[in-house]
Amino acid sequence: MDSYTKQVNAWKKVWQKNKRPRNINGRVFEQLIVHWQKDETAETSSRNSKNRKSDRGGKGMYVHNLGACSMSTKEDELIEANDGNPVDRLQLIKVAHTNKTTGQIQDLLIKDVVDLVETEIASQSQPLSDDGDSVGASTNLSRLQINEMVEKAVPKRKGGFLVGLAAVLLRIRHLLRRFRMPIP
Repeated sequence: MDSYTKQVNAWKKVWQKNKRPRNINGRVFEQLIVHWQKDETAETSSRNSKNRKSDRGGKGMYVHNLGACSMSTKEDELIEANDGNPVDRLQLIKVAHTNKTTGQIQDLLIKDVVDLVETEIASQSQPLSDDGDSVGASTNLSRLQINEMVEKAVPKRKGGFLVGLAAVLLRIRHLLRRFRMPIP
């Protein structure tokens, strides 16, 4: 089995057929049965399944390609690979949602966000003057400017969290509180 969750799910399917799964501790199995029989567990399972399978306004189910890795962990890996320099949220979203085999972003909602932000970056990165002589202003946007573009483009879920970035933003809020800095 790939994960403990899949193993427990396989045990539950065997139990639903009125059989006892092999290779499970008897006490653990009894506790799982008690858990599975609770109304609260069934309600939570049903709600989570419904949320997972929602089509989000025709954009399909939420898809990311991180596996068991959290967004925060992936962000840390990207920072380490970038010689300790922070990465912008656009880069984080692209890495988290790009299929490693096809190189495509499968989640249509996230793909729309990435396309929108990249278009906005391209338009804001144009030099102010095109007379050939002008040195013009810098065409590089800061990481903070790109992060703001992403935050504006990404739809908000209940609780005000951004789709695909909730864990990262929670970590930032925690750090700001820890160092007694104002939370934007």
